[in-house]
Amino acid sequence: MYYWYKKFQHMPGSEMGGFTRILHSGTNDHLMMEIPTVVVDELPEGVDQGYFVLNRPWVFVQWLQRVPIEEDYIMMAEPDHIIVKPLPNLATEDIPAAFPFFYITPTKYEEVVRKYYPEHMGPVSNVDPIGNSPAIIKKSQLEKIAPTWMNISLQMKGDPEADKTFGWASEMYAYGIVSAVHGVKHALKKDFMIQPPWDLEVGEKLLIHYTYGCDYNMKGELTYGKLGEWRFDKRSHLQAAPPKNLPLPPRGVPESVVTLVKMVNEATANIPFWEEGKSLENYELDCFDYAFVLQLQNSEEKSCNYLSLELWLSCVNIQCSNLSQILCHCITEGNLLTVDLYTLYLYIQVCCEAGEGIVLVPDAKFQIFNVHVVAIGRGYIYFGLDLFVDC
Repeated sequence: MYYWYKKFQHMPGSEMGGFTRILHSGTNDHLMMEIPTVVVDELPEGVDQGYFVLNRPWVFVQWLQRVPIEEDYIMMAEPDHIIVKPLPNLATEDIPAAFPFFYITPTKYEEVVRKYYPEHMGPVSNVDPIGNSPAIIKKSQLEKIAPTWMNISLQMKGDPEADKTFGWASEMYAYGIVSAVHGVKHALKKDFMIQPPWDLEVGEKLLIHYTYGCDYNMKGELTYGKLGEWRFDKRSHLQAAPPKNLPLPPRGVPESVVTLVKMVNEATANIPFWEEGKSLENYELDCFDYAFVLQLQNSEEKSCNYLSLELWLSCVNIQCSNLSQILCHCITEGNLLTVDLYTLYLYIQVCCEAGEGIVLVPDAKFQIFNVHVVAIGRGYIYFGLDLFVDC
């Protein structure tokens, strides 16, 4: 998803602002170096009653309380959404936008819904047939809805009748019910998203949701419920990265499925250090296969004797347990880079910001006075250095 967000963000027709991945493990992980991430806490042990998705409303409560958000509108989406084209803002000042799900039917379960949306509040038809994702909503509206959404979700899970009625979709029902409680009615946007293999064409849709497995025989016939001779299912890749260049489906398979696989292939071909079958959490690190990438950082001091930069090292299996050891031992073939904890010599040309332009400094000598460790893992090391430069 993040790859396609970056590709489309600044294209004509896009109204996308920043991107935030909300991680509700309470601890940092290996993807934080790639995707802007906010870490929040899980629900206390036992509170989710074995239904992990109840963390979803809770993480939005924390995010909205802890993080200053510049944008006025928020789009809630999921990791198994692929952005198909530049996203416009489908919401208005008063009316958010959401995708209607065929299996969310509040009017069918009016007796249970009325426990949380009493008659005096209005007809059950006020409850939209939606979940929170995908949806675009004004930030101020979500700030009001989120705490109630969390509380009602927990109440519904603890209510045997509601739990039996709504099952795995209870948190989705809760979002629609709570929106109605707060007087928020969503515009239902059927063109927001498709869900292969049931939706056959992408057309003007904005997202692909690859929640369902796609199983076909070699004649291009759907074999849903039976493993296909050709298949694409996210559940096949829960523990490790999928391979690059997945085989395209056979002739006759719907365009929506073909587009999905092509978009996955493009992303994996362009995401740095993607390696088939590697556990995303247990990369072993051994030798450098790239030297480094230096990116200048903006600083208030625009002088030749101060430089703040990011150092991005691609590696596989460094036998070092901490940054100190890594810096002391990262010498690549050809003497491209030699590092100790105090002095950094670059034997290639380095761009440094000086005055009105860029100055190329060969063999410049740098004195490290601060090191910012960001992360180690997923095949590379990412950290920042503050330096004095003798040039």
